[in-house]
Amino acid sequence: MRPIEAREAVPRSTSKTFIHRIGLLESNGIPQMQPILPGEKGVHVFVNCLVQGGFPNLANAFAIVHSGELRLKRDKNFPGEKDRRRFEFESEVINDLCRVVENSGNNQLIELKFCEYEARSALLGLPGADRYKLKDRTKISLTPEESAKAAIDAILLDQSTDLQHGIPYFLGFDEQEGRDFFAVPGREPFTCGIEFSQDVNERKEQNLIIGNYLRIRYEVAKTSGIKAEVDKARQQYYSFYDQALYHFYGQAQRALDDEINGIDRTDSTIQPTQQIKDEIKKACRLVVQSRGEKQTVLAHDSSVTDEEELERAVFVATEGGNVATALPFLKNYKGEPEVREVLQEVLKSRAHNRDLIIKKLQLVYDVHAFAQDMGVDTAMLYEFVGYPDGNSTEAKLRAYIEALRQDTALLTILSTETQEPTQLLRSPESRNPISYFDILTAHAEQHNLPDQIASPEKLQANIDEARGIVDELFPVNSDGISNPLEIFIPATRFGATTRAVTAPYRNQRLEQVTVAIVDPRGSVDYIASKFGHERAHVLHAHILKQLEDDRLTILGSFDRVPSGLKEDLAMFLQDGITKRGISKSSPQTGLSKEIMTKIWELRRIPWAVTQRIVRLKMEEMRKAGIIKGTLSTEHANQIIDDLQPEISDLISLRGLIEFPQESLLSFLSAPFEEDALVYVGKFINPNLETPHHSAASVGEGYSGDTPQKTFEDVKAAFIGRFGDGWVNNPVARECYLGLLRQTGTDSSIESLIHVISTFDLA
Repeated sequence: MRPIEAREAVPRSTSKTFIHRIGLLESNGIPQMQPILPGEKGVHVFVNCLVQGGFPNLANAFAIVHSGELRLKRDKNFPGEKDRRRFEFESEVINDLCRVVENSGNNQLIELKFCEYEARSALLGLPGADRYKLKDRTKISLTPEESAKAAIDAILLDQSTDLQHGIPYFLGFDEQEGRDFFAVPGREPFTCGIEFSQDVNERKEQNLIIGNYLRIRYEVAKTSGIKAEVDKARQQYYSFYDQALYHFYGQAQRALDDEINGIDRTDSTIQPTQQIKDEIKKACRLVVQSRGEKQTVLAHDSSVTDEEELERAVFVATEGGNVATALPFLKNYKGEPEVREVLQEVLKSRAHNRDLIIKKLQLVYDVHAFAQDMGVDTAMLYEFVGYPDGNSTEAKLRAYIEALRQDTALLTILSTETQEPTQLLRSPESRNPISYFDILTAHAEQHNLPDQIASPEKLQANIDEARGIVDELFPVNSDGISNPLEIFIPATRFGATTRAVTAPYRNQRLEQVTVAIVDPRGSVDYIASKFGHERAHVLHAHILKQLEDDRLTILGSFDRVPSGLKEDLAMFLQDGITKRGISKSSPQTGLSKEIMTKIWELRRIPWAVTQRIVRLKMEEMRKAGIIKGTLSTEHANQIIDDLQPEISDLISLRGLIEFPQESLLSFLSAPFEEDALVYVGKFINPNLETPHHSAASVGEGYSGDTPQKTFEDVKAAFIGRFGDGWVNNPVARECYLGLLRQTGTDSSIESLIHVISTFDLA
């Protein structure tokens, strides 16, 4: 067989040139080099240094290049095509590193480039990863492009795998119904080229290999100073981290949620647990006793006088004993006073159940420890979301709370607008926090909300009417025809979620399937606003998928959009639909929806701060070696005892509004670690007004801050151009879709404002 000659593109830098340049550097990261000895001895020393420094694959690549150079010098050819291709590929690697060494005095970058090569080599070691080779050639690592494709597929796999359990859970389906759902043609979940292990611990290690590569890739991108590259690398790293946590811990979180809410899914029939039945019974007994056993338990014309009847009424209000429906009932219905009191007692009891708090802390610790192993600590979370560093963000959130506490405007509004119940009419100077439960009761009475939940038939009628409102404003497709891969389902069953959820995933043909699950409880206007929120997510995913199909953006574009921005855009549409029939001149009576929404939003501030201080405490204990392995009950109790006073103070907004249903249990999110952060952007912008304060009244809390643009500036620009009733304006709706489209290529605040200012009104 005739030897294969090398191509003319002989590497510009030789292996010994590379050794020499590395040897001239003074670096604390890359292998320290002694003065280069002449001949082959120097090469062997360098290869050994690479191996000892933790770069065995790079050492192998270097040895291949050096051996190939000797062969070229001696024989002018290679014994076969395989050897030539391998030499040429690894020569490019050495050339790239040589250029970095030559052109950069940044030793950190040089070390990162070493690490990046090792990480790509580790990727190729995953079962099935060789399928991502774009060309049929022998090599010991994937190229950056091939590695990125493998990582994207792993993201899509983690997402679809978690949702195979998540979607049926959110809908209250049993196992067979879940299998039937995904058996529908077009809904089959994505499968990945990488053959992940069935053993969960081995699969975690495999995911960490991918996460490590994406972390290094992000660090390399940051040294470039090119914003587009940095954003792209950060979002891919963030997406993988996010989906990996759901993949490994989503099911555990949902199981804990069931325990908290008293739901038993062990049998084919989903039902309340005996524990929650006992807790409801106990609360009913306490309420009856507190009112006097001979007093009529239920108001109005009821003649019921015992706790059994009250218990039955509570089970009707909770749709069969699901504690997750208790707060939605208090927000959307009036009900009997005794029923409300029982629901409040149960919510407080569950929120402050120490055993449940310990279990939540243990799960959060497992999630965060895995995230740290992937390179994502608390500081990186803030970097992912795009906020300032954690310390300054926390300071701004605390300053916002302090401004609310020092200025009594919000309390005055609550006191003057609330006529009943009278216990809300307190002196602002008293500093006794108003209970959120009392606010909900006042709102229910002032607006004469229904006493009981609607019948299934009425719920469906409300759903149909609400969906009709949204369909008219924002159909899924321009022709108004629904896409079979875009599914809207109301969550009406026992055990179904009470929180609206949008669950997008890719099917086996890489088509996007989007499942929007909507809470049907409440008025038609309320349901329509929630439908609008989820429709925004569906439209967003749909529009970016179209851009991918037209090759105007890359695969996975929706997953790369920051979670906070996706939520901001959805909330903006939700608010637009809420205000679609409201005139500025219309008088507002009682506690308006806008005020109620803003009060609910305020709880997100202590939520975000609580998550941060708990994770920092865990990181501190783990770093000090106090926690080894999993979080013990003893260490969980230590965290609770150390942090509980501060967290209780935060939850009450330092004495302004008490949220009795909140605690460490509800404020710790797993696995969605940045859950609270995606909602608090409006509170960290120094230019923003507080809900009922002027900018001047909070200015002192933000002194010295440099103004930065946030989504609030996008909203201001949009409302400034189209008005509060923008959702009724077809041109404004097109501009909103333009904002969604823009995020497929550039999701910066500046680019979104530019879309608004330049949008053609013709």
